[in-house]
Amino acid sequence: MTHYEILSISENASLSEIKAAHRRKALLYHPDRQLPQRFTDHDGIIVDVPAGGDKRISSQILAKCRNGGDKESVLKFEEVQLAWECLRDPEKKQMYDDSLKRRRERETAIVHKAACVNLSDMECELCDVELEEEDHNLGNSGKAKSETQNIYSYSCRCGDRIEILEEELNELNQEDPIILDCSSCSLVIQIIVRS
Repeated sequence: MTHYEILSISENASLSEIKAAHRRKALLYHPDRQLPQRFTDHDGIIVDVPAGGDKRISSQILAKCRNGGDKESVLKFEEVQLAWECLRDPEKKQMYDDSLKRRRERETAIVHKAACVNLSDMECELCDVELEEEDHNLGNSGKAKSETQNIYSYSCRCGDRIEILEEELNELNQEDPIILDCSSCSLVIQIIVRS
């Protein structure tokens, strides 16, 4: 995700638009503005907050709260701050924009050098895939279960095979090119999926 995407702005946004977007996102994710689901008050008592908050909890208690916002909000706030630090400085912004451009050029070059392969031309066979089930009560991995899936494969020029599971194909954004590379040589293929 780019800094522009984090702030939900276009790449040609002005400094004032960047500043306004930063302010909106910072207020949205700032840890001090997040009401935790559980916190420890000043006296060490654990207090549970019902979903949606509780208006009866005084601001004095919340001010004494030792553990502010949830970890996800804190991480998002840090991303917003990092984006702001980069995009507000014209020199840093220019360097960042240049690196984005180079990365996109590399990605485009990979797509252009990739051999196009129709999914219908790839070998398809059923295989058993082991998946770990999550035990949500214990918070750890449970026993493995087996599932039958299609696996598509392409014979590489080096003798190795390039493979992808049907589930992986379904998870990919079909609008973006599906690029796979051989683990044994430099061959790169682009899978063409026809509807």
